[in-house]
Amino acid sequence: MAILLVTYNINTDLCDQEALLASLEDYPHCQLAKNCFAVETTESPKQIFENLGQHLSPQDSIYIVSLKRPYYGHGPMELNDWLKERLAP
Repeated sequence: MAILLVTYNINTDLCDQEALLASLEDYPHCQLAKNCFAVETTESPKQIFENLGQHLSPQDSIYIVSLKRPYYGHGPMELNDWLKERLAP
């Protein structure tokens, strides 16, 4: 399975943020920062974009990026372990 980084920015009140978060939480995931998630999926970045993007307005932004090793970061051990277990060497 792929690990994809999903990051978004809500610029209007037109976004259905509850539906967006519910759709994100349908995937095995961990939250790296506010509005930034790593999701585990067999879907392509385009499929994730189409699924999540339907909850955003044209003024909002969303990016889906493939995560791979090497990566570097500092944060909670639970998050570090989640990434370490899922990102292949």
